[in-house]
Amino acid sequence: MSNNWFHRQLKISWIQWLFIFLISTFLGFFNIFGQLFNGHDGTLANSFTITRICYWILCSFVFAITMLSLLWFNQKLALSKGTIQLSGTFKNCTKFFNNPWKIAAFLTIVWGLFLLPFIPVISGWDFVAQVREMTTLRSADPVNDIYNIYPIGHYLTSKTSSMWSNQHGAILTAFYGLSAKWSWQLAHSFLPAYLFLGITHFGFAIAAYSYALSTFLRRISNVYWKLFTFVLIVFNPIIFLNTISLSKNPLFVSSFVLFMALMVKLFDQNGKVNRTWILSMFLTVLIGIIAVKWAAQMYLVVLIGYLIVYRKVAWKQLLIGIAFPLILMKIIVWGLMTTGVVIADDPIEAKGIQIQQVARYMKEYPHDITDQQRSELNEIFVVDNLGKIYNPNISDPIKSSGYAKFNDKFAMGYRYWTAKPKDWVHFHKIWLSLFAKHPVVFLDAFMAKMAGYFNIRDIPFNDISTTMYADVVGNGYGSLQTGVHRLYNNQFREHASNLFYKTFNQRWKGLLMHGNFWIVLGLLLLPIFLTNWKSFLIELPILLQTGIVILSPVENSQRYALGIMVGVILLMMMLGTKKQNFLLK
Repeated sequence: MSNNWFHRQLKISWIQWLFIFLISTFLGFFNIFGQLFNGHDGTLANSFTITRICYWILCSFVFAITMLSLLWFNQKLALSKGTIQLSGTFKNCTKFFNNPWKIAAFLTIVWGLFLLPFIPVISGWDFVAQVREMTTLRSADPVNDIYNIYPIGHYLTSKTSSMWSNQHGAILTAFYGLSAKWSWQLAHSFLPAYLFLGITHFGFAIAAYSYALSTFLRRISNVYWKLFTFVLIVFNPIIFLNTISLSKNPLFVSSFVLFMALMVKLFDQNGKVNRTWILSMFLTVLIGIIAVKWAAQMYLVVLIGYLIVYRKVAWKQLLIGIAFPLILMKIIVWGLMTTGVVIADDPIEAKGIQIQQVARYMKEYPHDITDQQRSELNEIFVVDNLGKIYNPNISDPIKSSGYAKFNDKFAMGYRYWTAKPKDWVHFHKIWLSLFAKHPVVFLDAFMAKMAGYFNIRDIPFNDISTTMYADVVGNGYGSLQTGVHRLYNNQFREHASNLFYKTFNQRWKGLLMHGNFWIVLGLLLLPIFLTNWKSFLIELPILLQTGIVILSPVENSQRYALGIMVGVILLMMMLGTKKQNFLLK
């Protein structure tokens, strides 16, 4: 009798039960054993005690109950009848947010007020470093310090005099770099560039969020749920601060928000979309892959899923809207690199986890390596330095990149000035050999690199707070002084930054600003979207980004989890909607 009642209350398929077990076990493991790596010196060796295993089982059980509760909540919310009766004023207030133009006006005013202390922009390390290199140091002395921020194998530059690199995306690099260059040439200040880039980023974010919010909110029947999810988007400091952050990830997120809205349109109309949808999707995907290179792989996987479901009704629209911008960008960048106009990105960027594992090995077992292996590795890295500069938080020191100046030979990792393609030939073989000798070290390096993303008790690395200070003249970026100094050196900005930083770094008060919280919630929501292909495709890009953050150069980075944060809130807006059939089949 009780089983029949339970079955009527929760209609759960076998695939949902399977993923409830897998996800709860996975999250339980990382929230218990991941704690060992909060200080980044932990190890899995001898850690599987009876006590920890019991905690693992208990934690997994809690996550499983949470997923069952979310399934129940979704079905209860979706099957509730009609809209709650409201007073006229309150009802009109909720209808106000169904209009994208009204939402745009509201966001412009509210976010504009919140962002006053941070005018004109929050400029990230990447942009400031690019400004410093491309418009001052390089023009003054094109030999010194060119590669300190963005080191790249010199063999890639040997056949060209170009300094335009695809390391951080060629098109976005040109957009930022030319804006800064022309600003300096015309006004002898970077302030016009800051204003131009800040306004364009903010304007695009307003357009994307207003369209997405109107698309999602008008589908929600329960007014309280509508307001709750709306507040999660509008009043989250991480979200509105990133609307004026000059960095590739925030720009991608704005385009991704628009992509999610267009995807829901596709589902609502069963693939029968018009030319406006095609053009919007084309521009959205194009901006996304301009912002971050890995978006191309993500959208390609999503496209395959779309074509499986809509191959009979929308295959042309999908190919034009998604495949065409992917192919177009590939051809453009390939052509620029083939002709020597753009320098290819260094392959070391794709080996972040591997080089971190080798570095940790050299830290713990510096003498347990053959002379031949040491000699071959030494062609790529300063082997004696690897263990000393290894930092589980970030792979930049091993790559000889980042914000620090790696002119000191004792702080150098990657030999970017002498390494050749042939030097990488035996790297994978050496990597496998070292793994076979001490596999626990490699697992520890992997855990230290990614455990924080799935452990909600681990406070993320606050990229946003850091970038508030990245553009301060006091950090040594003297080239930014003219016209910008006072904007970044005033008590108003300092107090606002300190308040944000203080709140973010409190485990529970700052929880809704932590990317790893939203990653965990996104996984907990997955069983709801496993009813059929259509519903699964809604969460697929979130899942793909979850895999991508593991490969990012920064451990538990707020910036890399930003797309997941916003995406999961949009997923929450799918619960209890008017058109829920695809979630309940």
